[in-house]
Amino acid sequence: EVHHPSPTTVPMGCKKIIKKRKYYGYVYTLMKKVVSAASTSGGQHLGERVREIREDSVEHMEEYLGMFVENAVKNGMHVHRAENAETARKILKEIVDGKKAVKSKTNVGKEIKITEAVNAVETDTGDFVAGMLGDSGHPILPALGITVKDVAEALAENYGMDVPPEPAQVVAAIREILRKKILSAEVGITGANVLTADGEIFIVENEGNVALASHVPEVHVVVTSIEKVVKDSVHAMLVCKALSLFGTGQKFPTYVNIISGPSKTADVGGETVSPAQGPKEVHVILLDNGRSELLRSQYREILRCINCGACLSVCPVFHTLGKKYGFEHCGSRGIILQRFQKPLERIFEKAFYCTGCGACKEVCPAGVDLPGLVRRLRAELHEKGMQTESNAEMIKNVMEGGDTFGGKKMGGDSGFYCC
Repeated sequence: EVHHPSPTTVPMGCKKIIKKRKYYGYVYTLMKKVVSAASTSGGQHLGERVREIREDSVEHMEEYLGMFVENAVKNGMHVHRAENAETARKILKEIVDGKKAVKSKTNVGKEIKITEAVNAVETDTGDFVAGMLGDSGHPILPALGITVKDVAEALAENYGMDVPPEPAQVVAAIREILRKKILSAEVGITGANVLTADGEIFIVENEGNVALASHVPEVHVVVTSIEKVVKDSVHAMLVCKALSLFGTGQKFPTYVNIISGPSKTADVGGETVSPAQGPKEVHVILLDNGRSELLRSQYREILRCINCGACLSVCPVFHTLGKKYGFEHCGSRGIILQRFQKPLERIFEKAFYCTGCGACKEVCPAGVDLPGLVRRLRAELHEKGMQTESNAEMIKNVMEGGDTFGGKKMGGDSGFYCC
C-alpha cells in the first residue's frame, strides 16, 4: 500500500521552503493525485503493463529503433541520428536556417539546449511562464510554484498587458500572445512521448499547442531520444495513458497526437499527393547522448522511465531544492540518466542528495528502482575516491568509533549524519 505524506510528516525543511514559495497547497494536491493514481487497482494494473512494455522496449531497443527509422523514412519523414547534444543542435540549426520557429514542451530539447541553436518561441503555457519567471525543473509542470499574481505582473512588465490576477484571464492573455506567434511560424519544433517500431510518433498534450505547432508551420521538427521507442501503437497508447495518470492525475490527456509523416491527400484523382494542409516536411532528430552506454551498463533500468514526473512530484528533496537537484533533467532520475553525459566530478555531489525514502519507487509506473540505482552510483563514486566531506567524516566516525558520532555522546554540538 502506498501512503502519501501528510502535512505533519513532510520533512521540516521541505515545509519551510514550500511555505516560503507559497505553493504548498498545490504541491500537496499534486502529491495526492500521483499517489492516488499509483494506489488504485487500475493504476497498479496500468503500471504493471507499462513496466512490461518498457522492459520489452529496453530489451529490443536497437531492433525497434532500426524499424522506426526504416518505417518513418518510408512514410516520408527525414530521420537524423545525433550522437550527442552538439550534433543535435547543429542538425536543428541547419533545418531551421533562420526561419521563424515555435516550440512545444520538450525535455530532450532542454537537454540539448535548443535555445543555443535557434530562437524559438515557447508555446506551452507553463514553459512560456517559466521563460519569464524561472523554470521549476519539473518535466511536466515547469511553472510549479509560480503564483497567478506573479504571472499577471510578468505579463504587465514584459508585454504591457493589464491582466487581472485570475487564472482564466491570465491564460486568455497568454493564448492571445502565443496564437499569433504560432500562426506566423515557418517551423514548429516539438518533442515526442513515444515512438513505435511502425514509424509513428505519439505526443501527449492538454493545451492544443502541440497540434498547432506540428500542423500549421511548413516544417515540423521532432526532437526526441532513442529510448522512447516501443513495439507498436497499442503499447504506445498505454504509455500515453500512464503519462497522463501518473503525471497529472488525469485518466487520459485531452489530446494524443499521432504523426506518421507529412500531410497528404488522395482526394484528387485517387493519387496520394503531399503536402495537403499540414507541413511539407517532417524531420525527426533522434538523440543518443550517452543512452547507448546506459543500455550496456548497470544503470540500464533507467531507460524504462517514461518521464511522467511522478518521482519528482513526491520527492521531498526536489521540493526543497528545486532544479538544483539535478541538471537539465532533475532528481535522481536525471542524475542517473545523465551518468554518461556529465563528468563524474560534476555529478558526484548531487548523487548524495537522495534520502533513500523510496517514495519515487512506489509511484513509478515503470517500476524503476531509483533508490537502488542511486546506491549503485554512490558505490561507483566511492570506489573512484569521490565522496562528500560530510559522508567521508561519517564513514571515518563509524570506522573509528562504531557509530556516526564517532563514539562521542550525542550533544548540542554533535554533527548529524543521514543516508
